[in-house]
Amino acid sequence: MLKLRPPFRYGIVTCSFTDGSQQETVYRGAYPTVKNFRFLCRLGLKTIISLVSEDTVTEDLVSFCSSNNINHCVMDAKRIDEILKILTNKACLPAYVHCLDGVVSTGTVVACLRTLQHWNMS
Repeated sequence: MLKLRPPFRYGIVTCSFTDGSQQETVYRGAYPTVKNFRFLCRLGLKTIISLVSEDTVTEDLVSFCSSNNINHCVMDAKRIDEILKILTNKACLPAYVHCLDGVVSTGTVVACLRTLQHWNMS
């Protein structure tokens, strides 16, 4: 039996329901590998944002996105305004955001998204 294996440091960032049936969600984690693709398929992703350099992107991830009609954006974390536009656009959700380890760049983007959403940090 094939196991569902989430990417390392996987987590749900935001989750909201629009009409009781549609869920708009942002997920985060480390760079997904082939063993994570079955799990990611179950999330119904529309977008994957890779916060890595172009030469780091694997052909496996490109093929996975292509075969599952997932918009794959490779972006530098410094382009935070463009990243936040994607993550706040309902047409792009659900989305998965990742860097190599799922911590530094991904954490920065998540912190900016939560600030934009006026999260209470206390």
